[in-house]
Amino acid sequence: GVGLSRTATQSLALALTKLGYRTLHAEGFHPEMPLGRGNRLTEVITKAAVEYFKGANFTALAPALQLIEDLGIDAVVDLPWSACSHDLVLAYPDAKVIVTIRDSAEKWYRSYWEHFRWGAIFPPGLTHSFIAYWRDVTTKTGCGYVTRWPPWPPTDRELATCLAAYSSHVEELQRLVKPGNLLVFNVKDGWDPLCEFP
Repeated sequence: GVGLSRTATQSLALALTKLGYRTLHAEGFHPEMPLGRGNRLTEVITKAAVEYFKGANFTALAPALQLIEDLGIDAVVDLPWSACSHDLVLAYPDAKVIVTIRDSAEKWYRSYWEHFRWGAIFPPGLTHSFIAYWRDVTTKTGCGYVTRWPPWPPTDRELATCLAAYSSHVEELQRLVKPGNLLVFNVKDGWDPLCEFP
């Protein structure tokens, strides 16, 4: 699942789990799906993603992808996977891809802003490594101002860029993924689209 954060990715992850997939939500620390508990999964994924976001090529994700395979995980959802979906699709061209969406870019943005903006309250030098990771993620998404210091409101141009990033994310996947391998999914549509996705 490569929908951007705040597009009901948690709901998708829980649904895939109910359908029998061993599903990794984000970096593996989610309390209802703690695949990262008792192993190095969260640490390995976060470290690999940071390298990738800093400009390393797709091979930076190799340790994380190998560990995912070793743990028998067959579905990934949310961060950092949505932020590297272009490269994932190229590396796994036969994969089934689900991109979750909201009713509109504006509804997505409100949820995204509320979720990530607290990362902006930490000044440089007092930033926990995970906040730095969030800043990398929001920048890669096209909405870096959400977590920047100091936490000024966005300019009109920044807001427009962030909203456009939501739409272009879906459009790019529609161009890249093989016909029949992509499901654009709003959780309001219920179980049928997921169950019928071959």
